[in-house]
Amino acid sequence: MILPRTLYIALCLLAAAAARADGVPGFRHEVMPLFSRMGCNAGACHGSGNGKGNFKLSLRGENAETDFATLTQNRKSKRLNVDDPDASFLLKKPSKRVDHEGGRRFAQDSEEYRLLRAWIAAGAPADPDNAPSLTALAISPAEALVEEPQRTVQLAAKATFSDGSTRDVTRWAIWEPSNLLAEANRDGLITAKRSGETTVIVRFEHLQTPVSVAFLPQRPGFVWSAPEPANFLDTHVFAKLQRMRTRPSELCNDVTYLRRVFFDLTGQPPTRQEAEAFTTDTTPDKRARLVESLLARPEYAEWWAIKWADLFRMEERVLDVTGTTEMHRWIRDSLAQDKPMDEFAKEIVTALGSTYENPPANYYRALREPTLRAETTAQIFLGTRLACAKCHNHPFERWTQDDYYRFSAIFDGMDYMVLENRRKDENDKMEFAGEQVIHLTDKRGLKDPRTKQEPAPGLIGSGAPSISTGPERFSELAAWMTAKEHPLFAKVQVNRVWAHLMGKGLVDPVDDFRLTNPPSIPALLDALAAQFVQDGFRLKPLLRLICASRTYQLSAVPNETNADDDINFSHAYVRRLPAEPLLDALYAALGEELRTEKCRRCSFDTAPGARRSSPW
Repeated sequence: MILPRTLYIALCLLAAAAARADGVPGFRHEVMPLFSRMGCNAGACHGSGNGKGNFKLSLRGENAETDFATLTQNRKSKRLNVDDPDASFLLKKPSKRVDHEGGRRFAQDSEEYRLLRAWIAAGAPADPDNAPSLTALAISPAEALVEEPQRTVQLAAKATFSDGSTRDVTRWAIWEPSNLLAEANRDGLITAKRSGETTVIVRFEHLQTPVSVAFLPQRPGFVWSAPEPANFLDTHVFAKLQRMRTRPSELCNDVTYLRRVFFDLTGQPPTRQEAEAFTTDTTPDKRARLVESLLARPEYAEWWAIKWADLFRMEERVLDVTGTTEMHRWIRDSLAQDKPMDEFAKEIVTALGSTYENPPANYYRALREPTLRAETTAQIFLGTRLACAKCHNHPFERWTQDDYYRFSAIFDGMDYMVLENRRKDENDKMEFAGEQVIHLTDKRGLKDPRTKQEPAPGLIGSGAPSISTGPERFSELAAWMTAKEHPLFAKVQVNRVWAHLMGKGLVDPVDDFRLTNPPSIPALLDALAAQFVQDGFRLKPLLRLICASRTYQLSAVPNETNADDDINFSHAYVRRLPAEPLLDALYAALGEELRTEKCRRCSFDTAPGARRSSPW
């Protein structure tokens, strides 16, 4: 029977009050977590876009109000029968008393069955209006170091609510290791499959807490040994290695260092004369002097410009030859001048006008939709992947659909004045050949699909300031994004440089900063970011710092304690040469002189006499 809405709400409130007095399970804090724990609202089950078997729940329980209405609107249906709770399909299907495509999720004599039955028997009440909300989720231990022969660790979860009450939710939380090194049962027992480190993501309702768990092998007689730290980078790395009973490899020899730093900083191999001069040099500071000389070469700016060109999606088909050339030249000159990266980012984000006369405007020329501009800007400069929140609240982060559409609205109202288009393929609507002018308009095309309304512009993150709706919003966005106090901008830039030099980021992937993907050495990332800010957001001091560290100079030859280490930088990681350095190395090996005037395909200018890589 479907009740009138007013009567239905009144009965729900009465039932809720009675339920609290009788200790009946609450919907939001007990029933909803049960659905999540059983996987009922997962993307592969009833949480999918269309649900399953004419039954749809919100993904991972992100909308308790909608789910409650879905479950309780008809209280004598087969799905939920308050007069005969055991006849409810909500109990019969997951206990496999009737056919259920999802299989058995709990037994009839289980605590899960009893909890859900008690809620249904009480009339499936709603929570009262003054019901406390979840405010914190704490895991103990907060970090675990497990030594053989022990191979398990028991974690516990405690929820704190807005009224100050706490509850052990270990049994109702979801435990998910971040890799295959360990497995977790439903009660928070973590079991190692092999030695190493994992991050266990613990989820209860809308909160997620990461826990670092390390399983150490038996190493009787282990003795710590390491080279003397050259700077604070080594201090942080060696402290982590010592805790993990892992010795770093020996320092690499001069030949290895020469090759490594040449390719890393310039994308070029050294010449024979350069190699001979370096290996016969006996001065103690020759490695530091080599780094300084490489950073002053035009090849440095050329090589690192390629990396930014890739991030900015520079493609001749979209930007045309002139736009690509001008954008690349601007990036290259910015790097050669060691322009502060906060200024670099501001010039990109606020760029408008002619794509020929104002090269940074080509950033928006390649991003033709407001949502694409928002996603790309957040990912490149803040290491934040918003795309998941386009269709539903982010499953691994705090971002909601509201956040997604508010942030995207900042980039709405942007239009393109195509002065000419000489494209070769008339059927390719994304091919452009000609100058364009990026400008702002009052027209808005972005709509929130849930409300069909234009969302108001807004920044993301707790404590973010409000933002204007006029043209000044881009300057406000740039200032907020690059502020020294912003927790992400400096860390993302530092992490990207670290990954290039070391083969892997402290946060990996490099542009996926989130609570559930913590850095392998958090204190090191914090220290590097602080130093980067202190140095005025400049790349060259950062590169000098990393290249001078003993960590960067370690050999790739492992020892008996670090052969399996792939996250703590106890040895250098062997890497393939990227395409451009490989091509240049082949030219050098074959004895052919590299082109010095212009790139044959793309017509990029090159400094006279400079060796360089093709940008594409």
